[in-house]
Amino acid sequence: MKRSGASDTELIAAASKREAIIFTHDKDFRRIKHYKELMIQHEVGYVYFKTPREGGYHYWDMVTSFVNRWEELKKKIKSDALPYAYEVDKKGHLNRYDSF
Repeated sequence: MKRSGASDTELIAAASKREAIIFTHDKDFRRIKHYKELMIQHEVGYVYFKTPREGGYHYWDMVTSFVNRWEELKKKIKSDALPYAYEVDKKGHLNRYDSF
């Protein structure tokens, strides 16, 4: 779901209504402290693609990282209680944010 012009707060609320998971590389979502209460309130999960600091990334890097970890990510998402947050890096490493 992409809503052009929607704020992050509106995006979280819309995802909650649709029982959707947010997949993003928006750096705002990396700062979980700012969204933690909102994510808890709306019971939303998200997966963040961490862009490398050096050398940038290409869209294909993001796609292959998710595809390579898709089955593992799917299992974790199904077994985790909402809210949750995961990070996938360019090499496909999957990390759960423990701040929830």
